[in-house]
Amino acid sequence: MRRVDTAAAGSALLGGGIWLIQGAVLIARNGAEFRIEPVMFVCGFAALVAAGGLAGWDRARGKTRLARALIAVLAALCVPLVLFVGQVLAFLLPGSHWLESDAIFLVMALVATCWGIRVLRRRSTPG
Repeated sequence: MRRVDTAAAGSALLGGGIWLIQGAVLIARNGAEFRIEPVMFVCGFAALVAAGGLAGWDRARGKTRLARALIAVLAALCVPLVLFVGQVLAFLLPGSHWLESDAIFLVMALVATCWGIRVLRRRSTPG
């Protein structure tokens, strides 16, 4: 296990955790808190994009630097792509509501958090 993989897992846990907290607050308040929501979104988004890039870089070891950089950028760009496609699909549903849109964030946060925990658990296991 490399340090890059650990950094990617930590970044995924940070971004996923931020978005899970934001989602819980949104659901509890029945809507957005406009003073804090943009900050929480951007911080979580940046952490998840960084996690994607770091994981792409780590998975492409053994390739040339240019190929690794290209793979890292493409992996990082997957985060906004999944978010955009998920939002579009959520708003195409009949009777779309803000909660269905925010469900995309919560699903991405859960996936990122589970992946980060799995990587860190694998790192802490001897052998």
